[in-house]
Amino acid sequence: MSTNVLIITEDFTHDQHVIMPIVRAMFAEIGRPSARVDMLKRPPIRGLGNAKKAGILRDVVAVNKHVHVFLRIIDRDCDPGCRVGMMDIDDELRSSLAERQCFLSECAYQAIEAWALASADDLPPKWPWNKVRQSRKPKDDCFKEYVTMHGLINSPSRGLVTLGSQAGKRYKRVRDLCGEIKHMEWRVKNFFESDDPRRTIGEPYDETCPVSY
Repeated sequence: MSTNVLIITEDFTHDQHVIMPIVRAMFAEIGRPSARVDMLKRPPIRGLGNAKKAGILRDVVAVNKHVHVFLRIIDRDCDPGCRVGMMDIDDELRSSLAERQCFLSECAYQAIEAWALASADDLPPKWPWNKVRQSRKPKDDCFKEYVTMHGLINSPSRGLVTLGSQAGKRYKRVRDLCGEIKHMEWRVKNFFESDDPRRTIGEPYDETCPVSY
C-alpha cells in the first residue's frame, strides 16, 4: 500500500523547498522511498497563528482522508511554549483521525533556514553550529550572509531551492545536526511499526530530554 504524507507549515511558499527534500529523504531512510509527500497549499495556511489553530487543522484532516501521516512543521523562534502548544493541539486532533492515520508536529530549531544551513560543510568559523541553532533569527543572522557569499542570494527563493536540494541529498548529516529531525524520523517509524501507533508516536522534540533511539 502506498504511503501518503501531507506537510503543513506556516508558509509553504519558501519553506517547501527545504522541508520537502528532507521529508522525502526521511521516508526513504525508514524504508518507504515511494511515499507520496505533498505540501498543503489549498487552503493555504497563512501565518504561524493559523498553523496553531485546532479548528483549521481539523478541517485539513477532514478533507484529506487519504493521508496517512500529517506532519506539521513550524519555526520554534526561541519560543519556549512552542512545544507544549503543539502537544495540546496534536492531542486534541487525535479524535479526528482514522485508525491508521497520525498527526504529529515538530518545531524547527530555530527556523527552517537552520535546516538548510545544516547541509553546508563550509560554514564560516565565526558560526559554530550551536550558535546557528540558538540564533533567534538564523535567516537574518547567518543564512542571508551565507547565500550572499556563495552567489545564491538572487537564485530561486534566495538560495533555499539550492540548499534544500542539498539537504535532501545530505539527509543523514542534517538529521544528525538537527535533533528534531532525528526525533521526527523516530516518531514516524514508530507509527508504521507499532501495533498501537497512537500510543507510540511520542511527543515533539525536547532538547532537554534526550531520547535513546
